[in-house]
Amino acid sequence: MSTMMSISLSNEERLGLLREIGLRIKQERAVRQITQSDLAKALNTKQSVVSRIEAGGTGTSVVTLYRIAKALNVSLGALIPKEF
Repeated sequence: MSTMMSISLSNEERLGLLREIGLRIKQERAVRQITQSDLAKALNTKQSVVSRIEAGGTGTSVVTLYRIAKALNVSLGALIPKEF
């Protein structure tokens, strides 16, 4: 039987991670010249949701991150820092 360690993030670490993911989304979107509105349409959501995700103001599900990655034609790993 394997044991798993409990992993927790401080609020500061959590916010930093969300900001980093948001920044990566914004950078990938900018390189591809895709507007927040265009990305929102691809995700069937509002532009304000994309804006909050990019600003690190809200967490999002792995499924939504996967959909963002697919819309930007990048791997999910490109949006998530390896180490934080």
